[in-house]
Amino acid sequence: MTKLRTLLLAAVFGFATTPLMADSSDFSGPYIGVQATAIGIELDGQYTDNDSVVTKGTGGAVLPIAGADIGFGLALGDSFVLGLGATMISASETISKADDASDAADVTLKLKDHTTLYLMPTFVVSDSSALYLKIGTAEADLSVTGNVTGKPNDLEGTMWAVGTKTVLGSFFINTEAGVTDYDKITLTGIGTASSGTDGDGTMTADPTAAHGSITIGVQF
Repeated sequence: MTKLRTLLLAAVFGFATTPLMADSSDFSGPYIGVQATAIGIELDGQYTDNDSVVTKGTGGAVLPIAGADIGFGLALGDSFVLGLGATMISASETISKADDASDAADVTLKLKDHTTLYLMPTFVVSDSSALYLKIGTAEADLSVTGNVTGKPNDLEGTMWAVGTKTVLGSFFINTEAGVTDYDKITLTGIGTASSGTDGDGTMTADPTAAHGSITIGVQF
């Protein structure tokens, strides 16, 4: 993570001080847009029952999600814009379901109110097109249903992405691909007495998400 920040800062200052011929004015100022995203979430983890028997596995889902994007672009040169923004998704989505009757691990995880705050160095290559990097911090609420008494910790992680931005008058279109590496999820109290686990099961998982998105919006 430290190396990523160092490289990003080097790119920011390098492009900000390089005299290129493109015009950054059409890419600066406040903006707002709607976003359509396809996201694939993978959870590599393990389930530990009350006898300390460990079962490893992988779960996850591929989800189509709609959201909103809002931010501000600050021109720092003829060909460089530093964007600051947030992407918000309010819908609730199921990201993992495990169903193992013998271990009483019938648990469903749902994600809600996913928000990403980001920094977006943008490199203008013509009057209507630009390339950008994006790095941000992502967080979301997690809820759980099934044979469980514990509550999962909230989902937090680091996102990085690359994309293109095209401006058409006051409108813009962004296309983007990226990855979010989330912190570990821990869930305790899985199982029921009737199944023989006495609610002592524990699940841990390391989620990773890959996304591709299209954003259409207005630059003011």
